[in-house]
Amino acid sequence: MRKLNALGAASAVSLSHATCPLRGDLCLKNMHILIADDYSDTATFLAELLEALAQDGTTTAVASDGAQALQLAQLCRPDVAVLDMSMPGMGGLEVGQHIRRLYGRRVVLVAMTGQHEKALAARSSDDFDHVFLKPVDIEQLLCITATSRPERP
Repeated sequence: MRKLNALGAASAVSLSHATCPLRGDLCLKNMHILIADDYSDTATFLAELLEALAQDGTTTAVASDGAQALQLAQLCRPDVAVLDMSMPGMGGLEVGQHIRRLYGRRVVLVAMTGQHEKALAARSSDDFDHVFLKPVDIEQLLCITATSRPERP
């Protein structure tokens, strides 16, 4: 598996095989996960992987741009939103800020970007719980998604 960079306080902790709760038992149950990336192959792959590994009650929604991601988030509050920072039009940073204003800390926000400057902007915005530089370490993303439990009202 490829090893990749992660930024941010929560993401900086190494999720090795010994500490990853996905080893043997997946924790994706009764979650709604939003994935937004203008590269449809990336978004579809992540959605299909999460659905294949998930237990009953977990759903995914895929958006190809920021406006669609925000619309999907408004229709059904995600537990986790994985947002590409470089989508055309409304980027992931802006979408994340809107989702944070709508739902507060009841949504775990994950930023993905191939640009170091955008990763730093996402981290400094304080809206994102995790920030990844692309290409993303799939195992680490799955571990974070599976162990993320947003605040409940």
